Amino acid sequence: MNFSPNTLGSFESCAEVVRSLGCALVDLQWSVSAVSRRVQQAQGRARAVIYSAGGVTLDVCARVHRILVPRLQALGGVRTVFLEVGSPGERVIRNAAEFSIFLGETVKVWFCTGQFQVGTLAFADETCLTLTAGGVPVTIPYVQLTKAQLHPAVRA
Repeated sequence: MNFSPNTLGSFESCAEVVRSLGCALVDLQWSVSAVSRRVQQAQGRARAVIYSAGGVTLDVCARVHRILVPRLQALGGVRTVFLEVGSPGERVIRNAAEFSIFLGETVKVWFCTGQFQVGTLAFADETCLTLTAGGVPVTIPYVQLTKAQLHPAVRA
């Protein structure tokens, strides 16, 4: 199961606790395994991708882990949760909601024509984004893009 922004109840519940630490929950993948023979109970496994404008440090990941595990236990109805928390790195941006999280970051976008552009993400809504490259803003509808990715090699 993938708690994406489209699975509003569960994702938003987790995103809310992550926001309380000054971070954004970018993605949350979640699964519950069959009953474990050793403990005779189902177990949850999750991977959370978080973002913070100040950077995602090991300390930030640990704080998110501590606050998110109890929420996942309650949502999944399991006692044991194995959670991996990480930063977006060179993440492929998957949907419009993710673009709004990465405002101010440098991204690389590929067009349907095969060309690409690198710029600072200045604006994003559900239909388009605006990149600033060389001081010039360029608005691009999502339908013209085939891929978008954080570009950490030139991130501030």
